[in-house]
Amino acid sequence: MVRKAKHSAHAVVAIEIRHASLVMALLEPAEKDSRQRVRTRSIRWRYEARSLRSERGKQELRTALKTLVDEEHLAGATVSFTLSGEYCVTRVVTGSSDEVRQELAALEERKELYLVLGPERKVSARSMHELDARHQHALLAVASGKALDIVLQAAAAVGLDVGLMEPTAVALCRLLGAAGEDADGPVLIIDSSDAGLKLEISYRGQLLLDCRPTGGSTVDEMDEILPQNLARLHRYCDRYYRYVQGPLSRVFLCGSLEPAASAISLMRRQTQLTVQVLDPATVDSRWEFVETDPGSEYCAALGTCLRLAAPNPLAAGPNLIEQLNAEAPRPLFAESCRVFWPVAVAAMIALGLFGATWYERSQCDRLGQDQQVIEASAGELWKLRREMTEADTKAAHLRTIAKEATVPPWEEILTIVARCMPEDVWLEKIAADSQGKVALTGNSYREATIYEFGTHLESSPGWSYVTVEGTWPASTRLGRMTKFDIQCKFDDPVNDSEELDRSD
Repeated sequence: MVRKAKHSAHAVVAIEIRHASLVMALLEPAEKDSRQRVRTRSIRWRYEARSLRSERGKQELRTALKTLVDEEHLAGATVSFTLSGEYCVTRVVTGSSDEVRQELAALEERKELYLVLGPERKVSARSMHELDARHQHALLAVASGKALDIVLQAAAAVGLDVGLMEPTAVALCRLLGAAGEDADGPVLIIDSSDAGLKLEISYRGQLLLDCRPTGGSTVDEMDEILPQNLARLHRYCDRYYRYVQGPLSRVFLCGSLEPAASAISLMRRQTQLTVQVLDPATVDSRWEFVETDPGSEYCAALGTCLRLAAPNPLAAGPNLIEQLNAEAPRPLFAESCRVFWPVAVAAMIALGLFGATWYERSQCDRLGQDQQVIEASAGELWKLRREMTEADTKAAHLRTIAKEATVPPWEEILTIVARCMPEDVWLEKIAADSQGKVALTGNSYREATIYEFGTHLESSPGWSYVTVEGTWPASTRLGRMTKFDIQCKFDDPVNDSEELDRSD
């Protein structure tokens, strides 16, 4: 049996999914003196998994969530998830209403190109608020649909109800805004984890920029990265956020990697910035942390808790779970049955009567169609009988013609003619009719060979009445020669013997 959380009715719980750890923050209900206890917890979830989207990552995340739920008594609670920059990309758009709308549409069309989130489908969520009558500030969060499904499945398996999913960058800016650290000017946030560093700019609780610098992956390397990017960050604020008051002069460090004191001092000297570690204990004086000296890695989870504990429309931010619920099919059937059951009963009765009427009418229509088919089949039968009679008559005529018709044995004729031809005689034309009469037309250099050809042909079996009808001289490109025309008759010896056998 699933055990309900002790503070599930009023407590606010947020869990940040980082590269290899789960960071939990829990705000208990406020006491009568407005004091509010805060519980924090961090456990490792990734050991052998190469990615959250892998099968191994799915199993390890579920195991870690189960451990956290069992040890913190969170079963049945509604929790919020904060996704670090490894699993969620956030884009910021500011400008006129038309510009913001066009830019958001273009970003959503290109969301499938964020291959750093994986090759699967992407889910996006947006939020916006009015800066003035003509300008808007909008956020677009993009995450892997498969990664979100894995988180939801793991949460459901351990008895958690998920009500919110948002980027870490938005939660950190909300926390700074609640602490008042970015009220007088923009503030740079350096969020560190095992997966690398991310830079965010916050102003009055609003995210202005979310980017991943190149060239380093630890806080100790920021003394080289920050001076290279600082001028670009200044130009970015001046160009896109003219409503921002004050220069970019403060830097807050947070995350799972604790910075070295030497790295902080070096950044201060090189950039002339006020660099400090973001301490969650200084955000709200009413908070009482159960754990002593909570680290800055809990800041994002606490920022997400603030969204539910102290709602602020200006710092709401995108919620990916809303987009998933919008894309999922809605269970409207049960609700519709509860509200419209009288109409449904009447509709069922009417549908039954209509079905019975339709059935009887369909039976009559079927009988009429069967009758038409039978009539058509009878007409087709008489038509086929006439065609069969005509075909039988035609076949009998063809058999008679085939019996009487004879085909000259061309192969034998040509073979005998070729054997009888002298070397200097060649033929131009051979013609034969059904009676066996053969006409040969050809050429020869000597007239004597023409008669020699006729003699050989007449002495061959089956040939008779060989007559040289005429010869005449001719001139061709091969020289002077004599053309001839021979008429003869060919009687097939095989056919003759068959006729003699029939006469006997």
